[in-house]
Amino acid sequence: MNHNRFANIISGGLLLLVIVLVFRSADLHEYENYRWGNQTLVSGEQSFLNEVELSVSPGKEDWLIKKIDNTKNRAWINVYTFTLPWLREWLLRAKNRGIDVRVLLEKNPYNAPTINRETIQFLRQNKIAIHESHEQQFAFMHAKYMILDDSWIVATANWTRSSLSSNREFFLLGQDPSILTNLAAIFERDFTGWRGESSDIRLLAGPTNARERLVLFLDHAKKEIDIYAPSLTDEEMIKKLTEVCHDWVEVRILNAEYEESEQKYDTCLQVRTMRKPLHAKVILTDRNQGFVGSFNYTKNSLENNREVWLFIQGKKIGEIAQIFENDWQRAEVALDKK
Repeated sequence: MNHNRFANIISGGLLLLVIVLVFRSADLHEYENYRWGNQTLVSGEQSFLNEVELSVSPGKEDWLIKKIDNTKNRAWINVYTFTLPWLREWLLRAKNRGIDVRVLLEKNPYNAPTINRETIQFLRQNKIAIHESHEQQFAFMHAKYMILDDSWIVATANWTRSSLSSNREFFLLGQDPSILTNLAAIFERDFTGWRGESSDIRLLAGPTNARERLVLFLDHAKKEIDIYAPSLTDEEMIKKLTEVCHDWVEVRILNAEYEESEQKYDTCLQVRTMRKPLHAKVILTDRNQGFVGSFNYTKNSLENNREVWLFIQGKKIGEIAQIFENDWQRAEVALDKK
């Protein structure tokens, strides 16, 4: 009798353990779906932000100064490299006005580990809140965005002199509340050394789901794809572009002059080199939808970096497309890329 009772207890315990494991497995699966955005990937859903303002570099810098000067509550900055002394001073002025100023920076930028050192020292000496991201958080903290009160700016540019005075760069400005909420949540979590995520599919916060979302975006192109590509070395992306090109989609790629990749592209792809400094990272499909932000087209950027991009459509796409066309006409055919 005691033996049977003991056996029943063991059997019941094992059954309970199996039930717990099954439910825990389901919970973990749901958690992973949420964490990595798999529900978006499975559905194949795409959505685009319609209303944005656009600023283009090279151009005047006063608009950014005015934005910071008009800030009343918070100025949260995430940028990869930050070397401009006058922007440091403007942040200090904001902090002295009682503004909540915080800066997210990469601690060791690629091939330039000391480039942010002066800014880091300045911010710390003036008690401006700063978090230096390192390889244990992301391979590189490469995102470029700002939160100024209830508005946001998602950019391709760093806070350096060349970014504002000579490079081809794009800044998207807006007040969409969902984008604002998601960017703020990402910033706050990244600032504590963790990893924030986006729940708005118009805002891509890499490395989560970045490659899959990019492929999905390219697959929707019907006639043409135009790309500003300072760095295009990711083999899977090159393969995807080659595939869509052979499916009768015209693909035009503007490389930067400093691009030193020995990657050979399929002759189907049209490649030119900009002599004007190029740092923008933009993909346009059929001249009516775009993907604008900080991603380079490299394996590290797509799989390991913190990057932020926006999927957009509307009249500003036409403006970017016209700028691309002008740059394309002035560029030189990159025969060495064939």
